[in-house]
Amino acid sequence: MKNSIYIFVVALATIFVSCQSNAHRDQHNLIPEEQVDSFPETSIFNIEHKWLNQFGDTIQLKDLAGQPIVMAMIYTSCNFSCPRIVADMREIESLVPNDQVDDIHFVLISIDPEVDQPDTLKAFMIKNVMDENRWTLLTGTTDQIQDIAAVLGFKYKKSTLMDYAHSNLITEFDKQGNWLHQTEGFDGDKKEIVRILLEAL
Repeated sequence: MKNSIYIFVVALATIFVSCQSNAHRDQHNLIPEEQVDSFPETSIFNIEHKWLNQFGDTIQLKDLAGQPIVMAMIYTSCNFSCPRIVADMREIESLVPNDQVDDIHFVLISIDPEVDQPDTLKAFMIKNVMDENRWTLLTGTTDQIQDIAAVLGFKYKKSTLMDYAHSNLITEFDKQGNWLHQTEGFDGDKKEIVRILLEAL
């Protein structure tokens, strides 16, 4: 875990951040406007890449500030590990008390930008019965994806024309985008993850 946190801090510090003053704000942003550009130095919200979500809207990660975040990287045509990652995130969602689940946000970032465009992501969301108010699916450029992968310590490469070999990670962040916890593989304690998220509320 210490190594993962170190990778996160170093990678975040080295990412090129663009200076756009008028960032798009969406309905999930609960941070006051005057505070939205003053996140902690190691906050993931300092990465100002612009992404497309499942509705074709342009957003930045800081547009999701104000709620703890559960984040993973997948690709929608994956037939093995990605469905398991999504299932684990759905299990986390199901374990959060009903009166608090809307206060936690779930984010999937595609590693396959050629295929996973907004319409593909929206179809994936519908197929997996994801609440659009809790789930955000993102696609971006290859460089953007490589940047966020470096921050998360996520490794991936194309293994065939259609498939990727990749890490299996679920990472949690607090309301300000600070790293809370990361699970590698499929054996993480979901109740412990929920406990950490609820504490972050």
